[in-house]
Amino acid sequence: MGFSEFAMKHAREPRFKAIEKMKDREQLFNEFLQESKKKQDEEQRSKADKVWGRFCSMWPPRGPRISGLESDLFALVVSLNPLVALLKMMVVFLVAKLVS
Repeated sequence: MGFSEFAMKHAREPRFKAIEKMKDREQLFNEFLQESKKKQDEEQRSKADKVWGRFCSMWPPRGPRISGLESDLFALVVSLNPLVALLKMMVVFLVAKLVS
């Protein structure tokens, strides 16, 4: 929803009318949207970090089945973006399951 739609919907609202200049109204609206988007992005990042932490606690698997290549790949993936790393580690896990 853009500001013009918002302004049309809430034109009669006393809180909307309390701000005298239309530019000020639009500026406050845009600031609110930016803060809301930042908060949403932070929440998504937090959820992804939690999932990544749980996943990393399971990897690398311990025991004779893990090869040096898988260990090196794990180290490389950990240094990447957590979401990309999670996807890559899932692929490695699935390939290992298929090979064994």
